[in-house]
Amino acid sequence: MKKWLWIIISAGILTVLIVVGVVFIMTPHTKKNVVLTPTQLLALQYTVPSLTTNLSDNSMIQTTIVLQTDSQKTMSTLNSSTAQVNNDVISVLNNTSSSEINLPNGLTMLRQRLIKSLSVFGKITAVYFTQFIVQ
Repeated sequence: MKKWLWIIISAGILTVLIVVGVVFIMTPHTKKNVVLTPTQLLALQYTVPSLTTNLSDNSMIQTTIVLQTDSQKTMSTLNSSTAQVNNDVISVLNNTSSSEINLPNGLTMLRQRLIKSLSVFGKITAVYFTQFIVQ
């Protein structure tokens, strides 16, 4: 009699585990998009000081860049790495020509290069040019 009782209890537990597993697998697990307020977005913006440097074709660029980050952790990393951030931005600019910038999608390509280069500091979600002069 005890043997049958253990078999019934084991079968019940197994059935519950299977049902819970199926429900878990079938339930969509999507990440909800969090919409930040303008104030929250402003708190996650890092401004690269105005820079004047050469482009790869000996043209000159003067620019001020604002980086939109995803978290306070990234902001903290950027704030404590100002020299490295400036160096990486200058390096990207030095490896870009004015003809590349003047292409229809030139600024988009430059933004992507900056995001890729600066990803070592954390997630950069957007790059904004608040001043941009090429000569």
